[in-house]
Amino acid sequence: MVYTVLTDKQKEDLIKKVRSGNYYLWLGEYNRFKGQHMTLFPSNKGIKSGLKPRKETIKVRPPNPKSVSKSKFTSGAAYKSGRFTVFDNGIRKILFEKK
Repeated sequence: MVYTVLTDKQKEDLIKKVRSGNYYLWLGEYNRFKGQHMTLFPSNKGIKSGLKPRKETIKVRPPNPKSVSKSKFTSGAAYKSGRFTVFDNGIRKILFEKK
């Protein structure tokens, strides 16, 4: 079980956006002083369909100044490649595991 500050509705919205092929989703490295965040930005397909080329930063995990094992908070990406949608393990742990 992975603790995140995202609600189930936010997770579903992110999954729909990535599966549409209009957005890429990147998960940054965990920093115990800054926490962890995702960056959502439009793909080339999304820009061609009229989305503005701006990125949106979404807070995923709060900071914890105490000593934390970094290995369980990995980075990752989610994107659509042809017919297939790819979710790396770091993002899969956040978006698909229930609280």
